[in-house]
Amino acid sequence: MRITNQMTTSRMLINITRNMAAVDKFYQQLTTGKKIQFPSEGPIIASRALKFRANVAETESFLSNVKQGTSWMEITEKAMGNITEALTSIKELCAQGASDNFNIDNKQTFAEQIRGLLAQMETEVNVTYTGRYVFSGYRTDKPPTLTADQPGSDYSITQYLSSGDVEKARLWTRDEATLEVSVSETYRLKLPYTGVTDLTELRLLDAAGNPAGVIPLETLPTAKGDPRAYNPAGDKAYYIEDTGEIILGEDARNAVYANADGSIRLDYRKTGLKAGELNPEIYFDCADNVSGKTYRAANQDIYYEFGVNTRVPINTKAETALSAAAYGELRSMLAVVDGVVPSTEAELREYFAAQGYVGDGLTEKIKERQTAERQQFSGVLHDAFSNMLGIVEKRSSQVSKEYTRLGSGMNRLSLIQNRLEQDALSYESLMSENEDVDMLQATMDLNAANYVYQMALKAGGSISQTSLADFIR
Repeated sequence: MRITNQMTTSRMLINITRNMAAVDKFYQQLTTGKKIQFPSEGPIIASRALKFRANVAETESFLSNVKQGTSWMEITEKAMGNITEALTSIKELCAQGASDNFNIDNKQTFAEQIRGLLAQMETEVNVTYTGRYVFSGYRTDKPPTLTADQPGSDYSITQYLSSGDVEKARLWTRDEATLEVSVSETYRLKLPYTGVTDLTELRLLDAAGNPAGVIPLETLPTAKGDPRAYNPAGDKAYYIEDTGEIILGEDARNAVYANADGSIRLDYRKTGLKAGELNPEIYFDCADNVSGKTYRAANQDIYYEFGVNTRVPINTKAETALSAAAYGELRSMLAVVDGVVPSTEAELREYFAAQGYVGDGLTEKIKERQTAERQQFSGVLHDAFSNMLGIVEKRSSQVSKEYTRLGSGMNRLSLIQNRLEQDALSYESLMSENEDVDMLQATMDLNAANYVYQMALKAGGSISQTSLADFIR
């Protein structure tokens, strides 16, 4: 085969170009730290790189969710802890109020302290995380308890209670004409609102939610001066508008107890909400009669994704932290204590003087009535605090159970975070093994390629020195 100078020169240039490409390849690996610069250089490496990068990005996204979910739950946990402490303090005050070692003034002071603790619980249930209310379910832009008066508000509300919410209580009324105080033992339910309208009946529902009976309700504006209020006939039930109490007659009470496995449905209308009252949109199934919107309280869990097929609820609902029943019970108890106002000496003197009492007889009659009133009111307050003590114990147990569940949820998030961090390290290690160049090997390869390239240049230079003119000579 005949070899020409042109053929030799062409081969020399091709080989030098190849050697230059090898030098450039290893130079690029050293300067970028990556095995390949374009997918065409290693399709398998490129496809694996895309997969590993997607896994790393997904894991980082899940880790971000874990951090946000943990922060949300930490805020909730602190609020639940404060609510638990408030309930513990209320329980201690109720225990003191139920004691006979304190007088009426002392017990009214206890009630004032309880009022402050209830206000603190309302504040805690309105806690926020990055501007969102953590106890409001999906409606994180609205507080569970109202922060300002809403005089134009108008809601149709559906509330559910149970036979366990029926309380046996001693309540009192005063005949304004005779100033005679009467104390009655009765059974009652407590609403979280006063002054509701359109409340005409209690609907009893069985365990399956089917109708199980109806108890008609009659509305009384106030119990003051009305002897019927706390002494309803057997099948009667009254709603006391200014206190928010539903008073049950014996037969009505028995009908509720007979449906112990079911529930009690109340439908009513509330207008002109005030600051500190429960937000119907958060607590109840309701309809806003102003905007026409409807709201549902059920199924308000907020789930975060922490992995493939790993969804965890991170929120606690307001009903769990400060239930509508607990709110109504505390407000009702405070109303009972606030309403204990013994007749003044001037009132009694005027009344008995009009009855013909004078001198020592008048003084003795006044003292006799004051003693009777103190005994009656002491018994009323004793029962109010005693009943509240049991109720708070029950509510504290429910809050503690939720507090424990919240702690378990945070522990789970901690374990999920540990797993995700390990996954991230694993994916990054695999990604590095797939993509990253071995610097020592790449340096050796570059030196070898550069040496070959230099030798090729040197050899090529010696070949190109001989030309046709040399043969002509």
